[in-house]
Amino acid sequence: MNISCNIIKDLLPSYIDQICSDESRHAVDEHISTCQTCKAYLETMKKELTAEENEPKQLQYMKKVKRHYQLNIFAIGIFLFICTVGTVAVITRIGRIPIRMYNIILPVFIVAAYAFLPKDSFTQKKTKQSAVFIILSLFVTAATISLLPQSLNWINSGHTPFNMPVNKLGPFMTKCLAALAIAQTAILIISVIQKYRDYQIKREIYAFTLTGISISLAYITMLYHMTTPENYARNVSASLSSLFAEGIATAVIIDLIKLITSRFFHI
Repeated sequence: MNISCNIIKDLLPSYIDQICSDESRHAVDEHISTCQTCKAYLETMKKELTAEENEPKQLQYMKKVKRHYQLNIFAIGIFLFICTVGTVAVITRIGRIPIRMYNIILPVFIVAAYAFLPKDSFTQKKTKQSAVFIILSLFVTAATISLLPQSLNWINSGHTPFNMPVNKLGPFMTKCLAALAIAQTAILIISVIQKYRDYQIKREIYAFTLTGISISLAYITMLYHMTTPENYARNVSASLSSLFAEGIATAVIIDLIKLITSRFFHI
């Protein structure tokens, strides 16, 4: 059957949509088997239709990415505002804060961090930074806790660092603990920035850093309430242990709740 290329091109739209008659389909098949021009034209039409079909999916994907970043910016702003107000309140009244207040504040801040700070996304980039951040946070926390036996040793032996008077040891310890709290805050901020940039940073870093910050601030508060070295050592040991256990337990409970809800409720 000798059919012109123009007629075949007119038939191609219905041929691609599979709505033409069997005779028309047979005619198109027969023609493109011998005509390379029409065959190439057919392939071009198929590619264009495929691109048009994929365009809405790409738009939906870009909208999801944009919404993901907008929510992250809003959430980070709220959390940092809460942290700033809370930190100012703690620093200005740190000598009058009851020690047990930290046991209430810590889990609240960890839950807020998990709720407001960046979560895992579908565009995460692989990185080894997560392990580095966690190791650094644990190292700073260990340094904070190690100040307890060291400070007692300085008090009992009278051999203070830099040969400073014993009555200057309290302000020196306060500065050291404040520096460690700032280090934890820096680790938290950097990890949030990297997670916001969609690097694979484990959310547990929120719990580790916030626990370390709470331990440092609680430690400073206890320096204000220090009466005797024995009472100081007993209170600090009990408080630091409870804060550390509470921080880890809160993170574990949040992860368990997330696991249960995702498994049974597909959230």
